[in-house]
Amino acid sequence: MVKYVFDLDYTLYSKSDVNDSGNEQDFYNSFKPKDFMNHLLQRLDGNNYIFTNGNFEHAITVVRKMNLALNFKDIQSTDMVDNALKPDPVTYENAIKKFKIRKNETVYFFEDSPENLITAKEYGWNTVFIEPNFAGKKPEFIDYHFKTIEEALLFFLVKQKFQNDFN
Repeated sequence: MVKYVFDLDYTLYSKSDVNDSGNEQDFYNSFKPKDFMNHLLQRLDGNNYIFTNGNFEHAITVVRKMNLALNFKDIQSTDMVDNALKPDPVTYENAIKKFKIRKNETVYFFEDSPENLITAKEYGWNTVFIEPNFAGKKPEFIDYHFKTIEEALLFFLVKQKFQNDFN
């Protein structure tokens, strides 16, 4: 089974999606439902997970406000691993256990931080860099680069469709 693992902040939403003025109430109130992304996530064959350096309350609040919560099978947040942060390998080991990732499974990890993709690559995960302003040669540890998460999801849905058609 394919597993899709998503970072939260600036991967599932962008800086332009939120009011990050420093006021927590304004920040959380600025999130809006992401109906198109919800539609795309529902069509992925496999399980979707959140793997974030944020805490659990932040993660669940954000995915609920974006109307995406039902698309994710589980969440790993920093407060679940003694506040260790990606790219610390202990966080990846915990995610592997929590998400029941087996060695032979295909994992796509969507992330906006190159440092976190380096560690994911060391675990054999397919790395998907989400960054609107990235230019230049793609480093070897990045398998895919997209400007937005929606662009990435569309690509993987088309890839999935054609793989299913030829299997």
